[in-house]
Amino acid sequence: MGRSLDPESGGSALPARLPIVPDGRTRAGSHASVLTRVTVIEPVAAATADPPFLSKASVLRILIRRSGGHVAEATLIPTALFYVWLTAVGTTAAFIAALVWSYGAVLRRVAWRRPVPTILLLGLLGLTVRTVIAIANDSAFIYFLQPVLGTMVMAMVFIGSIVIGRPLIARLANDFWPLTPEVKSRPRVTALFRRLTALWAAVNVLTAAATLTLLLCLPLATFVAVKQFASMSITVAGIALTIDLSVRTARREGLIAQTGQQPESHGRHELGTTRGMLAEAAVGP
Repeated sequence: MGRSLDPESGGSALPARLPIVPDGRTRAGSHASVLTRVTVIEPVAAATADPPFLSKASVLRILIRRSGGHVAEATLIPTALFYVWLTAVGTTAAFIAALVWSYGAVLRRVAWRRPVPTILLLGLLGLTVRTVIAIANDSAFIYFLQPVLGTMVMAMVFIGSIVIGRPLIARLANDFWPLTPEVKSRPRVTALFRRLTALWAAVNVLTAAATLTLLLCLPLATFVAVKQFASMSITVAGIALTIDLSVRTARREGLIAQTGQQPESHGRHELGTTRGMLAEAAVGP
């Protein structure tokens, strides 16, 4: 889904200017390391400062700039490789091509001395097991069924986190924008976390259902192409709703300026500061 969930409510918790540092990671040469988190050191803005203005469109642009490369690396390119090798050679070659690309992505990060996220290593392990099982059974159906089951498990994890009173989105929020404990405890913000957790549970269920339906009804080559479009459409809809709910909550809390209320000069400066802060958490040069 992984990866764009509640930047607005998190960002709205912050003053206009914040000194930030990477979370224990450094830049090597001219190539910037992937900084997946930022740490707030000390708020220095005055308490009376106007709240920053941040539109839904600007949040979407930041999200695209931050995540676009990851989406291409983890989803679009492997799918294209799988389709090409499937139609040109066969299913086994397609399985191997997707696996080789994934290993290459990890090795490239190691060679460039960029951090390799644990979740990427776990995903690579899962893909390896999935590929071995599919090749051993000579079954493309098994290959694509496994992620459907994994998606359903993830949906159950989201739902379970709501049931026990610890919505998963609250735990993930700091990966997208630093939050203070005071803001995370606000009633409207905690309600937002619950709604977003339920939303992404639904996104996972819909994605699994759509994928399984297409897998059962379409030829393999057609399935590979259509599945990507269907799952991306569901994910994009989830992202749009996430941004909308987050911005609405931040505005109701008075943490970002209402539409049309940003100061003529100060508002533009604040938006630039906010974007610059997110850019520090984005990918590379």
